Amino acid sequence: MDSIATITLLIIASHFCGGIQFQDDPVIERFRDYLKIDTAHPNPASKYLPGIEWINNQSVDIGLDFTLHTLQFLPEQPPYHDGYALWLTWPGRNPALKSILINTHMDVVAVDESKWDQDHPPFEAVMDANGDIYARGAIDMKSATAGALEALRILKAEGFEPLRTIHLTIMPDEEVGGHHGMEPFVNSEHFERLNVGVDIDECEINAGNVLLISTAEKAIWQFNITANGTAAHASTLPEDTAAGKLQFAINKLLQYRTEQLDEVNTNPNVTVADVTTINLVQMGGGLGDNIIPDLLWASFDMRILIKPDWNFGHVDNFLNGIIAEAGVDLKWIQRSEHDGVTPTDGNVWWDEIMRACDQLNLTCNSQVISGATDGRYVRSKGIPVFGIHPFLNTEKRAHQHNEKINAVEYLAGIPRFTQIIRNVASLPEDENIDY
Repeated sequence: MDSIATITLLIIASHFCGGIQFQDDPVIERFRDYLKIDTAHPNPASKYLPGIEWINNQSVDIGLDFTLHTLQFLPEQPPYHDGYALWLTWPGRNPALKSILINTHMDVVAVDESKWDQDHPPFEAVMDANGDIYARGAIDMKSATAGALEALRILKAEGFEPLRTIHLTIMPDEEVGGHHGMEPFVNSEHFERLNVGVDIDECEINAGNVLLISTAEKAIWQFNITANGTAAHASTLPEDTAAGKLQFAINKLLQYRTEQLDEVNTNPNVTVADVTTINLVQMGGGLGDNIIPDLLWASFDMRILIKPDWNFGHVDNFLNGIIAEAGVDLKWIQRSEHDGVTPTDGNVWWDEIMRACDQLNLTCNSQVISGATDGRYVRSKGIPVFGIHPFLNTEKRAHQHNEKINAVEYLAGIPRFTQIIRNVASLPEDENIDY
């Protein structure tokens, strides 16, 4: 029996033996150590040094080359004033071949500690009696970074020699758009020199026993709507109010949301991944309880799934019509038009991933990821991108309070990562194949 199968059986056995204690498991302890490093928004840049030091220590311990490019911490400046790119490298036997990129990120979304259970604060990585590890980033996506490192550690220990060079990137600002991380990095000579052939990137966690692999993602549009009207005493009834204009725009946008939700609820073959989502995420304005405000605003997050009858031009027309009819102003927060799809038919990288799934006796299906990831920038360079989160049976609590992952599921995901990396890094050269 090979080592991957042995590890998997031991993990499964421990699960059914009544709750093994993982407190002294070095793999779990390394993971928890990483989770304890606070790299949360709104200003993670001032906190990254401990995280980078942890990554560097892992690279030394495993035997990977460490590269940190263009990093300046200026806490007095806006976050990500300079940005950075960090990557670890395992040179392959034939470095001229296209390399393997495993892309992750160090930043995690903001937390409201008052909403987390007192027994497991977001940056203490508390593990309870059931083996559930609570921490911001437990799912999104420090588990993927730590899991990839453990997979490379296993391959190194086995004496595996990759044919193709393997790079692991840990980027700084995926959660706020990647504009000072992956976006400029893919346009740099440093990225070009990595000679990437395929990117194993971020994906949503798997709630069941099926490993969902993203082959495309939605475009993310975020915008602020501002309404102006007459300021007056709250005891009066002026006709021209900011509230009336904003209400009209909000109603129109939420009506579209309701239509998309109805499609999901009434069609068993349609999921959230198959529709365009839109949500009101922030509102503000006003000066006092007895003053009709002359300005109110609302912000929306829209994730666009391109279809034959729904492209960026259609979305522009839809929004512009609402703005004009409501008499409000729109200002873009973020507008991405990276809507590429990585085809699977005839794709040798996909074939190797599917072969790994067969070797693991694992059901793997392709999907469109609902969120936006740094992978869109890599895909924009014509590079195949497959989003893989190797952990199964995990509640989808990314960006939520009390984010958690079970130690058994974390350990079980590492052999999956290991097999996938082994396969793609061993893909032989074939001059007849367009990589």
